[in-house]
Amino acid sequence: MVRLVSASLCSSRPWRLLLSIFICALALAACSTPVSRTAPAPVPAGAPEKGAKVPGSGGFSHQVPIALRHSPGSPPPGTVSNPLRIMLIGDSVMYVAAPAIEAAFDSTGAARVFPRALPGWGLTTAGNWRTELPLLVSELHPELVIGMWSWDDNEALDHPSTYRRMLEEAIDLMLAPGNGVDGIMFMQFPPLGPLPAYMKDAKADEARRDAGEAAWSAIADSMTSVYPGRVMYLPIARAVELDGKFTPWLPPLGDPSAPPRDWVRVRMVDNVHLCPPGAVRYADALLADLTELYHLPPAKPGWPTGAWTSDYRYRDPPGSCPDDHPPLGN
Repeated sequence: MVRLVSASLCSSRPWRLLLSIFICALALAACSTPVSRTAPAPVPAGAPEKGAKVPGSGGFSHQVPIALRHSPGSPPPGTVSNPLRIMLIGDSVMYVAAPAIEAAFDSTGAARVFPRALPGWGLTTAGNWRTELPLLVSELHPELVIGMWSWDDNEALDHPSTYRRMLEEAIDLMLAPGNGVDGIMFMQFPPLGPLPAYMKDAKADEARRDAGEAAWSAIADSMTSVYPGRVMYLPIARAVELDGKFTPWLPPLGDPSAPPRDWVRVRMVDNVHLCPPGAVRYADALLADLTELYHLPPAKPGWPTGAWTSDYRYRDPPGSCPDDHPPLGN
């Protein structure tokens, strides 16, 4: 039986309310022993290549890589005969990115991705995570759990010590001895765009929202020193940034001076979620990092334009990812 982690979709923040229709639509579709934190780190499985070629990849050189365990004489996870098992958790941003991530890793023939993200999910919104996370792990037997979400940002900003304990509890549950999980990776949440100008106090809400996002990222990143060799943080947001900032569109890779007609939309019109070209860049950065760590076979070249790009979530609501380009002069 496939279990999903339920979440409350209520929020008092204005920018959250803007997403309510989108989240409810996705939610309806989605419905059809403590860990030692100071133990010696396992032998690293690899190190990031200097000067990584994929935008957004290669930013974890200061961390202890997560080593994947396997029985002597058996092939290590991340091979065709023993595919790496990856479980995805998170909110609607991960939920929307999941088809690209699944396609990218599946195309290597050496990894299997189990998407379990849900719109509105977070430790502060999903009241049953203490029971559901261990159940998901026991059913899917992933070697890696990869997560990204934003619904805990306010708690991380206002009560960092409390949230840190909450996140450590979740990590302990997923890394409990005997359940097979070798490690947890947190993905950097993509930067959010401007709120509509007509919203009252839009600038103030943006500032608080961005501060909350930074607070969550800082706490997630700090877990790499609390759980060396068991937790990693991948700062991959550069994959969809322009000059270090949010952008609805990006030029072709390697051609920043391309005319606007050649730029592609990477973010939905809600300025939050990823369109297929943006999901491709996020998934490509993640794949590059895990390929460097675990020596996965090369992905098939056609995965970025596969059938997954027609998934309903990229057109729900209709018009979320228009085939448009930056205005002339931008």
